Amino acid sequence: MERRTLLLLALTLPLLGAVPSAHILRRAEFREVGDSVVMELRLPELLSRRDADAMASLSSGFATNLVYDITLYKYAAGQSQPVRHAKRQVRIHYDMWNGKYVVETVDDGGSPGRLQLSLQDDAVKEVATLRVRVGRASEMERGERSPYFVVVYAQRNPTKDAGSLSAGTRTESSDLRMFSRWVNLFVRSRLSAEKTILLRTNFFYLVEP
Repeated sequence: MERRTLLLLALTLPLLGAVPSAHILRRAEFREVGDSVVMELRLPELLSRRDADAMASLSSGFATNLVYDITLYKYAAGQSQPVRHAKRQVRIHYDMWNGKYVVETVDDGGSPGRLQLSLQDDAVKEVATLRVRVGRASEMERGERSPYFVVVYAQRNPTKDAGSLSAGTRTESSDLRMFSRWVNLFVRSRLSAEKTILLRTNFFYLVEP
């Protein structure tokens, strides 16, 4: 299967008022794998080995739940517009019966994946990197004049009240309402989740064939 690393943009674009701001700007890698555009992004602070309470809870057998809301944006004509939304849920726990750490991953519309690891460090390292499809190449424009970026809203052990962002409809003419929902959820969930991260990636574009 063909794999192509997509070019990252280090452009100075007129971003003020045009691109949603996030608390963290994080570099991510983007690749084409067939028709899929796959993002690889490190989020080590969401479940850190330095967090003694989180590690103790994990070793005790209690499940740790990581929830990601991922939105692909296109930047064009001085504005950014949401293109595609994805959601991923990861459950990690220690199975005392077989002495393994179990990592279960579920994407919207996909089959669940399951991985067993012997060491806690390996399990935490496994979930520290988010590898997820953020778009379809056939539905995206190519060339450096059509840059994209991704906004990620991540939570560790959110309560039911914290919720997550629903993709909703694509009828809104501006992404301002959508991003205001991100911000409202972020502020609210800081009090209803053990850890919350809101970040935006670098720009990238699909290379011409």
